[in-house]
Formats: sequence, structure tokens, C-alpha cells
Amino acid sequence: MVLDDMDICQLLPLRGDQYERGLSVPVDDRQWSHDRKMLLNHPHNQIDSFILYIKSTILMSHVKNFNLRFRGRYFAGDASMYSPSSSPASEPDRFDPRDTQAFQELDHYVTSFKGSFPAHMRNPVQDEMVDSYLYTAHCAAHLAQILLHEPHVRMSSSHDLSVGRVMKAARGILDLMYAISATSFDVSLLDHLPILCWNVCGRVLTKGLKAAVDKKDYEQSLVLQAEIAFVHSMLAKAGERMPLAYRYKQMVYEILLNTCGREYVQSLPENSYHRGGFTPPPSNASYDQTTYSAPVFAPAAYTMSTMQDGDGMARFL
Repeated sequence: MVLDDMDICQLLPLRGDQYERGLSVPVDDRQWSHDRKMLLNHPHNQIDSFILYIKSTILMSHVKNFNLRFRGRYFAGDASMYSPSSSPASEPDRFDPRDTQAFQELDHYVTSFKGSFPAHMRNPVQDEMVDSYLYTAHCAAHLAQILLHEPHVRMSSSHDLSVGRVMKAARGILDLMYAISATSFDVSLLDHLPILCWNVCGRVLTKGLKAAVDKKDYEQSLVLQAEIAFVHSMLAKAGERMPLAYRYKQMVYEILLNTCGREYVQSLPENSYHRGGFTPPPSNASYDQTTYSAPVFAPAAYTMSTMQDGDGMARFL
């Protein structure tokens, strides 16, 4: 993230079938990565699951870039970082970037991105089949919403609009988890990005649980506990073959323990390997099932990703 988005000038990749057929597509008919309008504009002849996935990563890059640079831009006198209630002369503690033009413009793209998906690409799980590129794009759309609002959210405030945004996004990721869990798809074959989204979902839900407990909203607390337990179980399932997912599962456990207390981690399902002395999978080796409680897998199985189709980078050319 040391590069500014404006430093990158790149054509978006060709559609998969165009690349496989060796078609030459004129530059005028392709989209550029630096053009923000391409986030909401998806010409039918220049969109597929992989391209939508690339767009989702660009959107997250915009969000991360804003979060990293908004204070510097504010104190440097960038007019787009001013708001009616703040200026370079105002107190830094009173500065709320959500009131600025730059934030609101980016929030518009983040909020509208998923809704702009073509009709045939709005469900990544159909008939027991999972389109992993499309699934990742959907997860990333929700993650971008969380990353944009979470640094500024006050979960205890019922009047904070960001609370609704991050909770809605977290439950959007949760819905995608429910959908994939209803199939026979091996979640350990997913790219690392959806697994990160699951972890962030668990973190946001835990913050929501803490706010509900503080408000003595016991009905909402029970719902959130069940949702967190499901996130934890899905990360545990992926963690049988993916060490990163195993670590994310531990993080959800630790965040819940440190945020809400030990009594709340007791509600986690029995497949919480913190309880049975489970030894995590080794980083790069096959292992004997008599030693570990997870299934035996091939040396590179946990690194296998449907993102690695061999032609991903070539399609940019």
C-alpha cells in the first residue's frame, strides 16, 4: 500500500473466453484500472467473474489508501478532506472524515458496487456450484464497507450510521458463509481473501455483541453469539488444511474472550480445537492422522487456490 492509486495505470484483464480464443480487443473497448467509473460500469463484453474480482480488489485498495492518507491530506490542506464542521485550524479530535467530500464519494462507490453487479453474477453459489472468483468479489464488496467505516464507528451509539453499515456488511459476509456451507465445496480451496473476510466478520459481530451486552439486549446477544459460533466453526473447518484460517479462528476466539469475557467463549461449538488440545497443521508438510486430529492432506493442498488458474496475470496483457 505504499503506492498511490494514481500511480497505477493498467488495463483491466480480458474476459476469460476472449483470452482463450486469442481475440484481440481494441484498447478503446477495454476499461482502465484508474478510472473509478469502471467500478460501477460493467460492459457485457468486458466482464466475467475474474474481472469482477479484480475490480473488488481495486475498490479495497481505494479504501485502504483513504484510511492511510486521510490525515496527511487533511493537514496538507486538501480541500476534499474538509467538512462543514472541520478545517485545518479546528481541533484534530473534532475531525470526522465521514463528513468530508472524499469519504462520501468513496462511500458511494463502496455502497453501490455490489448492487451494480450484472444480474447473472449476483449469486456466487448456484445449484451446489461455487464460482470462487465471484464468491471472493462478493465477500470483498462487504469487506470494503467494513474497512471504510470501522475505524470511525462507535458501536455503543444508536445514532451512528456507521454501526448499521458495518453490521449489515458483516451479516452480508455471514450470508455468503451460510450459502457455501450448504454445499459440498471444500472451503480450504478458497483464496485467502474470503477467509480474511470471515475473520473480519467475526470481529465486527464480536463488537456488536459487546454493545448488545452493555445495553442488556439479551435477545440480540443470543443471536450474535450464535452467529459468532458459526463463523468460528467455518474458520475451524477451513483451518484443518489452511494454517492461515486456523490462525484466524484463534483470533476470533481471542477477540471474543478479551472483548466479552470467558463465559461467552463457552458457547463456541465443540469443534473449537482450543478445547481438545488440537495441534495446528504444520506449515508445509504431510502429517500422520494418528498425531493430528485433522485429516491427512498433501504437502501443497492447503495452498491450493482456485485463483491460481495459470492464466490470471496473462489476461491483463
